Amino acid sequence: MPSTQTTLASPSRLAGAVALALLTLVFNYNTQVTTATDAVLWFVVAVVVGYAVFTVLAVAADRIWA
Repeated sequence: MPSTQTTLASPSRLAGAVALALLTLVFNYNTQVTTATDAVLWFVVAVVVGYAVFTVLAVAADRIWA
C-alpha cells in the first residue's frame, strides 16, 4: 500500500475555512451573534473547526484516491 502524506498547513483550506466562517457570521448576525465579542468568538471557532474538518476530509480523500 503506498504511503500518502497530506500537509497539515494548506493556504487553500485556510481560505475555505475563513470564507465559510465569514458567510456563517453574516447570516447569523443579529440572531446568535449580537455583539462584537460574539462575532470574534464565532469567527475564531468557525475557522478552527472548519480548518480541522477540511484537513480530515483532505486526508480521507488522499487515502481514498491515492
